[in-house]
Formats: sequence, structure tokens, C-alpha cells
Amino acid sequence: MATAFLRGYLLPCDYPQSVSEDYLEYQVWDTLQGLMQYLKGVICTLSYLRGLGVGAADSSLHGAMVIWVIRDGTACFSGLAAGNPSLTRRFAERRQVKAWRLVAETTKGAAGLVVLAASTGPAHRFLPLVCVAACAGSVAGVIDSCTRSSLMTHFAREGNFSDCSAKEGNQDRAVKLVGIACACQFLGSLGSSPRAAWLAYALLTGLHLGFNVLALRALRLDDGAGPAATKRD
Repeated sequence: MATAFLRGYLLPCDYPQSVSEDYLEYQVWDTLQGLMQYLKGVICTLSYLRGLGVGAADSSLHGAMVIWVIRDGTACFSGLAAGNPSLTRRFAERRQVKAWRLVAETTKGAAGLVVLAASTGPAHRFLPLVCVAACAGSVAGVIDSCTRSSLMTHFAREGNFSDCSAKEGNQDRAVKLVGIACACQFLGSLGSSPRAAWLAYALLTGLHLGFNVLALRALRLDDGAGPAATKRD
């Protein structure tokens, strides 16, 4: 019963006939990289909050909100720039999907490194650095969205694009629940040591990129001219 429930909740209807042959192998590696990405996000959030002065007696709520707003504004503007139709068409091109996905994940890793640097460096550099990180993360997010949409089109062999996308979302939420459980222990081991955060982030980034490479190697993409590129429910 539990197996049937999980299968229906996490895999597209009529699996495996309804998806491409490379679907399961790709999703296994993609799920593992998603877990690494979530744990990296925990470290970045912890570092960002530390940089804002959370927990410090002399921290200012108003100053923290100003930084938050400026960072979000930078992310929005950079996301709009990356969302230019001429760029998004290039990001979604089937023949270049693997390269762009690797670019997106590498950029996310670099953005996290900048956040860690911002939280451990001089206070006057914190805002410029987190804005740089927000810009890089936003651009990576646009690339990730475009390439993922192209991959869902590739996987959907029976016009079941929305079903594949929905199950992708369920998989992401399920792995985040696992990540939350891991993070409870993870945060305790990190403590307040910036050095521990750097080491943990470096290890997770290596695993994250490694799983991404394995996922990309599992893909057997066509040229996008077949029914998978045109049929959607």
C-alpha cells in the first residue's frame, strides 16, 4: 500500500511507459543533488542572518530590512534581465540544455560562496556582496527554470507535460522534508564556526556538482523535433 501510494505520488501516471527511458536514472541523481542544494541553502541562510546581525545586541531591525529590500530588488532586476525572451529561448534549446544546467548549478554554488564571504568579511562589504550573490542566484534560477521546462518536455512521452511537472514538484518537496530532518542535526554540528560553514559548504558543493554531472550523463536527449516537443496536456 505504501509503495503504491509513493509511486502514484512521486512518479508520472502510467510510469514507465509514459516517460522517456532516461527518466528514472536522471531523477535519482537530480533528487540527490536537490538534497545537497537544500543543505547548502541552510548554510547560506545561516551565514546571511549572521551577516545581518541576528542575535547581536547592537543589530538594527531597520538596517536589516533595508539590506533585505535592496537585495530582493537586485534579484528582481537581474531576473528580469535574464528573462529576456532572446535569452530564455537559448536557455531552453534542447541541444544546449546540459551545458546550461551545469552553468546554472555552478553559478548557484558561486553565489553561495559569495554569501559566506559576505558574512565573514568587513561589515561595509556585506551589502554589495549579498547583492552580487542575489544577482547570480536570480540569473541561475531563470536558467534552471528554462532548462527544467525543456527537460520535462523531453521526459513527457504521452503529452503528459503537466503531470511530469507536478510529480517533479512533489519530488522536490519530499526531498526538502528529508533535508529539514537532516538540517536539524546539521546545524548543531556547524555551531557558530565560520570555518565549519566553509568546509561543509565546500563538501556539499562537490557532491552537488558531482550528482549534477551524473544526472546530465544519464540524459539521452533528442533534437526536440519529435512528439515530445509538441505534445502537451
